[in-house]
Amino acid sequence: MNIGYRKIHLDFHTHPAMQGVCSRFDPDRFADTLADAGVDCVVLFAKGHYGFAFFQDCRTNPVHPHLEKDFLPLAAEACRQRGIATEAYISVCCDYQAFLQHPDWSCRTADGSIARWSQVSVLLDLASPLLDEVVLPFTREVVERMGVDGLWFDIVMYPNDAFYSEHLTRELNRRNLPDTPAARGQLAREVTLTAQQRLFDAARAIRPDITVLFNNQAILGDPRAYPFNDVIEIESD
Repeated sequence: MNIGYRKIHLDFHTHPAMQGVCSRFDPDRFADTLADAGVDCVVLFAKGHYGFAFFQDCRTNPVHPHLEKDFLPLAAEACRQRGIATEAYISVCCDYQAFLQHPDWSCRTADGSIARWSQVSVLLDLASPLLDEVVLPFTREVVERMGVDGLWFDIVMYPNDAFYSEHLTRELNRRNLPDTPAARGQLAREVTLTAQQRLFDAARAIRPDITVLFNNQAILGDPRAYPFNDVIEIESD
């Protein structure tokens, strides 16, 4: 796959109260606009921070309650017909629906507070069942059914000093590691690296040609993760 010289990243984190989501979406007009602008790769939302999928018959994840068009497969097919590569955006550790169902999966600071960036952006723990019960099944479904060329994983990380969840603590004890901030931070990095490898391997087992990217690798800077990234991107607002 050509990873794209002129690439568009669509942010599409949509609150569940929003009505008529994609009601006026025209996939041909959408893809024609990209083609006219010389875009050769676009990131399309599969799942955002609120935890909702953006294709209607999703079998592994809640769908946005007011999604009126089958956004992801329609957009991906229209782009494919015009030679525009597509990558599916998947939010990993920001999944508010998973948090509502499993608050014990959240990352915690030393005082027991839930780690968050905003009211909706609760950070979930990669040492919890999140990967096995939510992210991996969803990833496999996207790869198998959506016809995208790549995967764009976001928020596969621990926030600073939020290394005190019950699941990470259990893993710390299982490995007989010292209960120190340094040991917890190192364990969080190891768990993150393992999560990246598992997601990469799961996608490539289904589609050996699919590209995989994890956001913020240039900032997080663990060179051991580079083999799981087909490209390193710098996100800029």
